[in-house]
Amino acid sequence: TSSSFIGIFLMCIAVVLSSIFGYVPNFLNVFYILLCAICFIIALTRFTSALTTIVPDFAQLLNILIQLCMWFTPIIWNLDMMAEHPVLTSVFKCSPFTYLVEGFRQAFMANSTIITEQNGIFTAVFWIITVLIFAWGNHVFKKTKKDFADVL
Repeated sequence: TSSSFIGIFLMCIAVVLSSIFGYVPNFLNVFYILLCAICFIIALTRFTSALTTIVPDFAQLLNILIQLCMWFTPIIWNLDMMAEHPVLTSVFKCSPFTYLVEGFRQAFMANSTIITEQNGIFTAVFWIITVLIFAWGNHVFKKTKKDFADVL
């Protein structure tokens, strides 16, 4: 929650700066992607919180996995660089991290939204992955809840 305040503050700075340079962001898309990010973070933390409590070494693996996901996300590199490999491009677009990054990027581009830019299937994939992670996290959390007192 505390990190979200920093993120929202930085988002406000990005909105002001982009507006100064003539790129008025699509506020509906900004709010939608913020909602997507919050839902995905809640789902991911619901799953990982139970696992890291029961298996402390999972935290180290989780750090590595999150770092790999961030390197495979087109933050610094452009997804259009993979245009000659359509299967690989589709795999990258199915990543929830890529969906969120591309959503924020498209929110600041003129007349562009993550939902209408031929990304309907990737929107569905994002929400399916998010719901599955949340459901799996709830299952793991409920199954391991009785062991928390022994571990902590």
